Amino acid sequence: VLAAPVIAGLTDHLFGMPRPTRIRAIQRLRKLRLLKGDNADRESLDADKVIREHFSGLLLHENPEAWREANSRLFDYYRSLPAEEQPETSADMEPLFQAVMHGCRSNRYREAWEEVEWPRIRRNDEGHSVLVIGAWKSDLAALESFFVRAWTRPVAQLSKDSQAWLFTETAFNLRGLGRLEEA
Repeated sequence: VLAAPVIAGLTDHLFGMPRPTRIRAIQRLRKLRLLKGDNADRESLDADKVIREHFSGLLLHENPEAWREANSRLFDYYRSLPAEEQPETSADMEPLFQAVMHGCRSNRYREAWEEVEWPRIRRNDEGHSVLVIGAWKSDLAALESFFVRAWTRPVAQLSKDSQAWLFTETAFNLRGLGRLEEA
């Protein structure tokens, strides 16, 4: 997110910040428990889910274009993380689930489906993420990102064939999680 070019209204004040100033700011955020971890010099920073969602909502409301650009950069980042094109464990696959969510938030639905969810997570019609790895909840959360309204209205950016598969895979996951009425 902090890479060039600047995201207006989000990262513009961070560019050119001296390293010691940045490290002090990160340490202060950690002391206030707004950031996880204890290493202020890490390349990757994270916050608890509630904090992320709060500030994500604020940014979406106040600067939707910056929100979309930040999510687009996170999509590119997370989909590049797994060492393998098709990870074999739930932990190794987690960045791909994150990539799908951020790709959808940045309106890159087709890329998220055609380049991540379908070939790398689901492994086409193999259902790898659920049948082999058992990542039912994570997969369902990723699939939810492709719906305008959960389980009933998929995004229009997907092809009709992809939408049909989306309904099928979502119903399969819901059933596998015991959510039969929703399925």
